[in-house]
Amino acid sequence: MALIKCPECNREISDKAGKCPHCGYPIDEMKKEEKKVTEQQKEPVSSEKKDVKHFSKKIIAIGAVIVVLVIACIAGYYIMTADARNYKAAVELYEDERFEEASEKLAALGDYEDCKEMVEKCKYELSVDGQYMRAMSKGLMNRWDKSDEYTKQGKGYEDPDIFSEYCDIELAEIEPFYDKTFDNADLQDDVRTYIDYVRAAKEATKHYTVDYNTYYTQWTDVYAKRSMLLQKFIEDYGLKVDEKHQETVEDILVDASSAAEQQSVRENIQRMTEGFTIDTTEDEWGYKTYKMTMKNTTDRTFEYFYADVNVLDGDGSIIASGNASQVE
Repeated sequence: MALIKCPECNREISDKAGKCPHCGYPIDEMKKEEKKVTEQQKEPVSSEKKDVKHFSKKIIAIGAVIVVLVIACIAGYYIMTADARNYKAAVELYEDERFEEASEKLAALGDYEDCKEMVEKCKYELSVDGQYMRAMSKGLMNRWDKSDEYTKQGKGYEDPDIFSEYCDIELAEIEPFYDKTFDNADLQDDVRTYIDYVRAAKEATKHYTVDYNTYYTQWTDVYAKRSMLLQKFIEDYGLKVDEKHQETVEDILVDASSAAEQQSVRENIQRMTEGFTIDTTEDEWGYKTYKMTMKNTTDRTFEYFYADVNVLDGDGSIIASGNASQVE
């Protein structure tokens, strides 16, 4: 006989006892449970359980293969789409005006898509020509934004100081290019002419309070010439503005067409007036009558026409003024 401890009260009792004499704990039932567990542990694994274990190993193996395939597909996708992603990044750099970085990325892509053309675009944007076109676009949009701002405030109408400010806003962006050398010689000439026009417009505002007629004549003349040159920048040199300012550009193109037409009329009239002839007749008392003849060489029909006439001496000084009768 051996002594064991009761699991309930922890006192020593005989291993032959059916229950604990101290607390009544059923020792026999405890022994039966322990025997049952021991027998179950010794039982051989059934074929069904073996199949489950084998099936589980297959699932794990298949899962591992799937994971490897997914990783391989992802890696393959990134490799196959690397050019597309790099191209997209380069285009974003181009749109952000980071042309040097964009050019490097595009050059590395070789013949992919339109990379070669885009590299040339980057070179242009980095040139004096490209830099000026962006500066001109910025100057115009800044000027128009300021005009819109003053209009909302009820200001800007016939205010020479504000008109002068508009000119300064443009000149701040484009004037530094006046003495620079451009790749396109024609563009260089037009840039300098345009800057001169803006300077002349600013100078015209000084006459506003002292000689309005001089101001108006100079301002409108410069505006017409500037509008026509702007049309050339847009149509020949590819000047662009953002969508917000596109309507203003369209208005300028209309003004430019009108200004070009008016200038053509003025030039034709000037040529016509330069072609007049004078016939002289003298009466019996020695008085002379001068008859001026002028042929309409323009492509216009005038509702009426008259001419101011100045009489000059041999030195070119005006000694008399008058006008010809109106012709209808």
